[in-house]
Amino acid sequence: MKDKKVCIVGLAYVGLPLAKAFSKHLKTIGFDIDDDKIGDLNNNNKENIEFTTDPSKIKQADFVLICVPTPVTKSKKPDLRYVKLFCFAIAGSARAPASPGRAYFTKKCLRYQRQKQSAAI
Repeated sequence: MKDKKVCIVGLAYVGLPLAKAFSKHLKTIGFDIDDDKIGDLNNNNKENIEFTTDPSKIKQADFVLICVPTPVTKSKKPDLRYVKLFCFAIAGSARAPASPGRAYFTKKCLRYQRQKQSAAI
């Protein structure tokens, strides 16, 4: 198991402590879309974590944990925009990690994106 690599997507109050904990036992990639946050983390990196904003790094992981916010809307429904952004990030990576249902989820995300673009016109 020591040769496995884990990627934590979303480095906020859940993802960052999780990445630090995993880095004690596994090679760890910390992915976030915030350039400033990644810069700060790389400058103060004392753990065995590769911090990055490059979504192609996700494909190097054997395991991917998605730790992005899912706030609740006023109507008490989960706001999945950050999950969808992650989907777009991995869809852009030609060799993104495979998982059951990934193709279906990616198609749904891309269809959602096209609908939003059509509505904006």
